[in-house]
Amino acid sequence: MRNAVIAICLVFLFCAPLIADTESEPNNTIADTGVFWCENGTHNGSLSIVDVDYWKVECYPGDQLNFTFLGAPANTLVCLVDASHNFLVSNYVNGSYTSGFQYNVPDGDDRYFYIQNLFGNTGEYSFNISGQFVAMMTEASPPSNFSIPSGTLMWM
Repeated sequence: MRNAVIAICLVFLFCAPLIADTESEPNNTIADTGVFWCENGTHNGSLSIVDVDYWKVECYPGDQLNFTFLGAPANTLVCLVDASHNFLVSNYVNGSYTSGFQYNVPDGDDRYFYIQNLFGNTGEYSFNISGQFVAMMTEASPPSNFSIPSGTLMWM
């Protein structure tokens, strides 16, 4: 019985991150972001005629944030903005909408994905983000002269 409980816990531990986050309304302003923050992985939402969606994203200096639409109504705009709604980058490039963008994170300030369809196209959307928290999780290599003196490690 104990092994079964452990096995079930392990399944939830490893499979829960595979489930996509879905927006929760209202998330039409920065103050109302329905999902507290979105992490690496897939996220889903839906756009109505006048809907604007904000998703909070946290990154560390040195991260390379990658945003990719997996599906969205035609001409759906996504911008990365800061907490003051200043534009940082978007998927609107040279007069057309692309499937995504990359952004090199210079600092640890709050950022938000702003998603809207300016042509009134409605429907479900899905996107994937990656590159988040890479700088925090990258371990520096030990110095080349690093060594552990003999006899200093103890096994219990």
